[in-house]
Amino acid sequence: MRVIFWFFRKRIPKNVQRIVKIPFVFDYVCDLIARHPMIHNHFTLSQVTQSIKKYVDERFGKVIWVKAEINKMNVNRSSGNAYAELVEKRNGKIIAEMRGNIFRNAYERINQRFLTVLSHPLRDGITALLQVQVSFHAVYGLSLEILDIDPVFIVTGK
Repeated sequence: MRVIFWFFRKRIPKNVQRIVKIPFVFDYVCDLIARHPMIHNHFTLSQVTQSIKKYVDERFGKVIWVKAEINKMNVNRSSGNAYAELVEKRNGKIIAEMRGNIFRNAYERINQRFLTVLSHPLRDGITALLQVQVSFHAVYGLSLEILDIDPVFIVTGK
Protein backbone atom coordinates (compact mmCIF):
# COMPACT_ATOMS: atom_id res chain seq x y z
CA MET A 1 0.00 0.00 0.00
CA ARG A 2 2.88 2.38 0.67
CA VAL A 3 3.90 2.02 -2.98
CA ILE A 4 0.41 3.01 -4.09
CA PHE A 5 0.46 5.98 -1.72
CA TRP A 6 3.88 7.00 -3.06
CA PHE A 7 2.48 6.80 -6.64
CA PHE A 8 -0.36 9.19 -5.76
CA ARG A 9 1.73 11.37 -3.40
CA LYS A 10 2.07 14.22 -5.87
CA ARG A 11 -1.70 14.28 -6.38
CA ILE A 12 -2.48 14.60 -2.65
CA PRO A 13 -2.22 18.10 -1.10
CA LYS A 14 0.48 18.60 1.59
CA ASN A 15 -1.99 19.25 4.44
CA VAL A 16 -3.76 15.96 3.63
CA GLN A 17 -0.41 14.15 3.49
CA ARG A 18 0.30 15.22 7.12
CA ILE A 19 -3.06 13.79 8.29
CA VAL A 20 -2.48 10.59 6.34
CA LYS A 21 0.64 9.86 8.42
CA ILE A 22 -1.70 8.79 11.26
CA PRO A 23 -1.74 4.96 10.89
CA PHE A 24 -5.51 4.24 10.67
CA VAL A 25 -6.03 7.20 8.32
CA PHE A 26 -3.12 6.01 6.21
CA ASP A 27 -4.69 2.55 5.85
CA TYR A 28 -8.08 4.07 4.97
CA VAL A 29 -6.61 6.40 2.33
CA CYS A 30 -4.49 3.59 0.86
CA ASP A 31 -7.60 1.43 0.63
CA LEU A 32 -9.46 4.21 -1.21
CA ILE A 33 -6.52 4.76 -3.54
CA ALA A 34 -6.19 1.02 -4.23
CA ARG A 35 -9.80 0.94 -5.39
CA HIS A 36 -9.26 3.92 -7.67
CA PRO A 37 -10.03 3.08 -11.34
CA MET A 38 -6.56 4.18 -12.45
CA ILE A 39 -5.06 1.27 -10.51
CA HIS A 40 -7.31 -1.38 -12.08
CA ASN A 41 -7.64 -2.19 -15.74
CA HIS A 42 -10.98 -0.99 -16.97
CA PHE A 43 -12.60 -0.02 -20.23
CA THR A 44 -15.28 2.46 -21.05
CA LEU A 45 -18.41 1.13 -22.67
CA SER A 46 -17.56 2.93 -25.90
CA GLN A 47 -14.10 1.30 -25.93
CA VAL A 48 -15.73 -2.13 -25.64
CA THR A 49 -18.25 -1.41 -28.40
CA GLN A 50 -15.52 0.01 -30.67
CA SER A 51 -13.48 -3.14 -30.15
CA ILE A 52 -16.46 -5.37 -30.97
CA LYS A 53 -17.25 -3.30 -34.07
CA LYS A 54 -13.64 -3.55 -35.25
CA TYR A 55 -13.67 -7.34 -34.79
CA VAL A 56 -17.02 -7.77 -36.58
CA ASP A 57 -15.90 -5.54 -39.47
CA GLU A 58 -12.62 -7.46 -39.84
CA ARG A 59 -14.16 -10.91 -39.49
CA PHE A 60 -17.42 -10.39 -41.41
CA GLY A 61 -16.52 -7.49 -43.70
CA LYS A 62 -17.81 -9.27 -46.77
CA VAL A 63 -21.28 -10.31 -47.88
CA ILE A 64 -22.31 -13.82 -46.78
CA TRP A 65 -25.32 -16.11 -47.29
CA VAL A 66 -27.25 -17.23 -44.21
CA LYS A 67 -30.13 -19.71 -43.95
CA ALA A 68 -32.71 -18.52 -41.42
CA GLU A 69 -36.43 -18.40 -40.72
CA ILE A 70 -38.11 -15.01 -40.88
CA ASN A 71 -40.03 -15.30 -37.62
CA LYS A 72 -41.51 -11.81 -37.42
CA MET A 73 -41.50 -9.10 -40.07
CA ASN A 74 -42.47 -5.47 -39.55
CA VAL A 75 -42.49 -2.84 -42.28
CA ASN A 76 -42.19 0.79 -41.30
CA ARG A 77 -44.65 2.50 -43.65
CA SER A 78 -43.07 5.95 -43.31
CA SER A 79 -39.44 4.95 -43.99
CA GLY A 80 -40.11 1.88 -46.14
CA ASN A 81 -37.57 -0.15 -44.17
CA ALA A 82 -38.42 -3.64 -42.95
CA TYR A 83 -37.27 -5.21 -39.72
CA ALA A 84 -37.20 -8.97 -39.27
CA GLU A 85 -36.59 -11.29 -36.36
CA LEU A 86 -34.47 -14.09 -37.79
CA VAL A 87 -34.30 -17.44 -36.03
CA GLU A 88 -32.88 -20.91 -36.40
CA LYS A 89 -34.86 -23.74 -34.85
CA ARG A 90 -33.93 -27.29 -33.98
CA ASN A 91 -36.64 -29.69 -32.81
CA GLY A 92 -39.04 -26.76 -32.53
CA LYS A 93 -36.76 -24.80 -30.16
CA ILE A 94 -35.04 -21.55 -31.10
CA ILE A 95 -31.27 -22.10 -30.97
CA ALA A 96 -30.20 -18.80 -32.54
CA GLU A 97 -31.88 -15.43 -32.98
CA MET A 98 -30.81 -12.16 -34.55
CA ARG A 99 -32.29 -8.95 -35.82
CA GLY A 100 -32.37 -8.33 -39.57
CA ASN A 101 -32.80 -4.98 -41.32
CA ILE A 102 -33.91 -4.55 -44.92
CA PHE A 103 -33.55 -1.01 -46.15
CA ARG A 104 -36.20 0.49 -48.39
CA ASN A 105 -34.64 -0.02 -51.85
CA ALA A 106 -33.66 -3.62 -51.09
CA TYR A 107 -37.07 -4.33 -49.54
CA GLU A 108 -38.95 -3.01 -52.59
CA ARG A 109 -36.74 -5.04 -54.96
CA ILE A 110 -36.98 -8.25 -52.89
CA ASN A 111 -40.72 -7.93 -52.36
CA GLN A 112 -41.33 -7.34 -56.08
CA ARG A 113 -39.32 -10.46 -56.92
CA PHE A 114 -41.33 -12.48 -54.38
CA LEU A 115 -44.57 -11.29 -55.98
CA THR A 116 -43.27 -12.22 -59.44
CA VAL A 117 -41.70 -15.60 -58.59
CA LEU A 118 -43.86 -16.85 -55.70
CA SER A 119 -47.08 -14.88 -56.23
CA HIS A 120 -47.03 -13.63 -52.63
CA PRO A 121 -45.15 -10.88 -50.79
CA LEU A 122 -42.26 -11.39 -48.41
CA ARG A 123 -43.78 -12.49 -45.09
CA ASP A 124 -43.31 -14.17 -41.71
CA GLY A 125 -42.82 -17.88 -41.31
CA ILE A 126 -40.62 -18.67 -44.29
CA THR A 127 -37.16 -20.21 -44.15
CA ALA A 128 -34.98 -18.40 -46.62
CA LEU A 129 -31.46 -18.06 -47.92
CA LEU A 130 -30.48 -14.48 -47.10
CA GLN A 131 -27.61 -12.48 -48.53
CA VAL A 132 -26.45 -10.36 -45.59
CA GLN A 133 -23.83 -8.03 -44.27
CA VAL A 134 -23.08 -8.49 -40.56
CA SER A 135 -22.98 -5.16 -38.75
CA PHE A 136 -22.47 -3.93 -35.23
CA HIS A 137 -23.62 -0.54 -33.98
CA ALA A 138 -22.57 0.84 -30.59
CA VAL A 139 -26.17 1.69 -29.67
CA TYR A 140 -28.28 -0.83 -31.60
CA GLY A 141 -26.00 -3.87 -31.26
CA LEU A 142 -25.44 -6.75 -33.64
CA SER A 143 -27.69 -7.20 -36.68
CA LEU A 144 -27.79 -8.50 -40.21
CA GLU A 145 -28.42 -6.09 -43.05
CA ILE A 146 -30.41 -8.17 -45.53
CA LEU A 147 -29.30 -7.31 -49.06
CA ASP A 148 -31.15 -10.03 -50.97
CA ILE A 149 -33.28 -13.15 -50.49
CA ASP A 150 -33.21 -16.07 -52.90
CA PRO A 151 -36.85 -16.93 -53.76
CA VAL A 152 -35.80 -20.13 -55.55
CA PHE A 153 -34.48 -21.53 -52.25
CA ILE A 154 -37.93 -21.06 -50.71
CA VAL A 155 -39.56 -23.08 -53.49
CA THR A 156 -36.96 -25.88 -53.60
CA GLY A 157 -35.40 -25.71 -50.14
CA LYS A 158 -31.97 -26.10 -51.81
